[in-house]
Amino acid sequence: MSLQKSTTVFDFDGVLSSGLEDQLYRINEINGESNSLPQIAKVLGFSNELYSEDRNYLRHLVFQEAANRIDLAIEAGPFLKNAKQMAEMRQPFFVLTARSGIAAVERMMTFLRAHDLFPQEVFCVGRTPKTQQLKYVAGRLSVAAVTFIDDSSRHIQYAELTRSKGADIATKHVEHAKQYGKVFIEQHFWLTVTKALSLCGAEGEAESAKRYIRQAA
Repeated sequence: MSLQKSTTVFDFDGVLSSGLEDQLYRINEINGESNSLPQIAKVLGFSNELYSEDRNYLRHLVFQEAANRIDLAIEAGPFLKNAKQMAEMRQPFFVLTARSGIAAVERMMTFLRAHDLFPQEVFCVGRTPKTQQLKYVAGRLSVAAVTFIDDSSRHIQYAELTRSKGADIATKHVEHAKQYGKVFIEQHFWLTVTKALSLCGAEGEAESAKRYIRQAA
């Protein structure tokens, strides 16, 4: 049986796309969210009670839903050009991402299609380790080598451990992803949410969100 010489597995946020939305998810707290996020989440269809122990992920779900409703495009990332070159040369590649909410995945797929990128598969693993999917690509598919590109040092370390256990996986850590300031992230979040709330007729919540945009300035 002949083997494909190699394939590449790209992370999405911070690699194919910019790191902005991942940084928005990971920031400790956004001004005003402790008071307003539960009601905004309810308006946009999410259960505050279900995510009461994971405020960051509720923020992520709210932002992604809001961004999807207003058709907010995802910013390009440092390895988008590399993936497009692979696509033009018809070289197979995969996307392995922590995105899992419906709106987050829909926006990612819109981004990929807009850039004429059609991966062999897109693995959306949420908040679980990426190593199982790497093992699958490296061990179950007919490829001689896999290159994994990610901006998280933790994911790279896990991939290195996987490689030491026999799977032929090379890694590349994206070390210089652009860092966004807290003020910019807060304004971006509240502006996106405000537009979505206005679009769905929730004017009271939209006015509250506008106040936080001014406070972040």
